[in-house]
Amino acid sequence: MADSALPRPPAYHQPAFIPPPPPRRRRRSCCYRCFCCCCCFLLILILLLAGSITAFTLWLSPSLPSMHLNHLNPSNNGTMSLSLSVKNPNVRPIRFVYRAMNVRVTSKDGELVGLGTVPGFSQGRRNTTGLKVNAKVVDVKEMKKEKVVNVWVDCYMGVLFQGVKSSEFGVTWFCDQVDVPTSDQAAAADGRQCVLMFNFAKNG
Repeated sequence: MADSALPRPPAYHQPAFIPPPPPRRRRRSCCYRCFCCCCCFLLILILLLAGSITAFTLWLSPSLPSMHLNHLNPSNNGTMSLSLSVKNPNVRPIRFVYRAMNVRVTSKDGELVGLGTVPGFSQGRRNTTGLKVNAKVVDVKEMKKEKVVNVWVDCYMGVLFQGVKSSEFGVTWFCDQVDVPTSDQAAAADGRQCVLMFNFAKNG
């Protein structure tokens, strides 16, 4: 005998089919688009900033200061006179600000033979400043036998542009193999250019 379906109660209703909710991809897609837009905006901002800095640097065309040793002349009273010139070659209104300079004269072996100082000063664009140094000879015997010496000029300096000053940093000018004249010779005056070296470890 075939099975007959049981009769359903009068209040029974067939449950409607409820499909599963779709995956929430729309929210993730919006977040991804927002992230991509932010990255693109940030990249464009960085490129514009880099271009602006490059254009400003090309317009400014900054140049480093230079130093020349004009003469070095030892005397018999335990001193030596040095003449230096510092030049700011910049065309734009870039000002160099120097603290007091320490001038050292050493032998070719590095022994200290003379020591002097120069007061601090500031220097505008297209300006050449002459410096006179009366250094004290700390080793007279060593100085008398030396025919060639080295000159070192150490100081802290900063850069001033449109009222904004950079942090100070250490610099050293090195004048190599300077001939020492004897007492019957004229002072050495070759106007040689000294080498500029930076020492950022000595920040002022």
